[in-house]
Amino acid sequence: MGAGRSRGTSTEYWWGDEWQHSMANSRHNGARATTEVGVFPPNPYGLFDVLGNVWEWCEDIWVSRDCDASLSGSATDSTATEHRVVRGGSWLSDLGCLSVSFRRASYIGFRYDLLIGVRLARDVR
Repeated sequence: MGAGRSRGTSTEYWWGDEWQHSMANSRHNGARATTEVGVFPPNPYGLFDVLGNVWEWCEDIWVSRDCDASLSGSATDSTATEHRVVRGGSWLSDLGCLSVSFRRASYIGFRYDLLIGVRLARDVR
């Protein structure tokens, strides 16, 4: 197993507890670069590439301990830090980074188009 389960989830990956090569773009299934969206199946919410392909910038600021993160599910936003959360891992990541719970800090000025991307999202009410 990788990094563990996240709040609100019951499995290591969105599809279950065992890594499946057909579910995400990863060097563990021979990936050598990013892929276009839609090559791998979407999660139950219809989102593609939530694990693997590229790390995704999150709105949350980086807090070193998960217990310091927001419990409400809303983003912890502040301009007092230069580090934000990235999640999901990239095609080059180890399996431990490709779990639903793994997150890491990244300096907000860091740019690398083969490893970090963004997901455009909106609130649905």
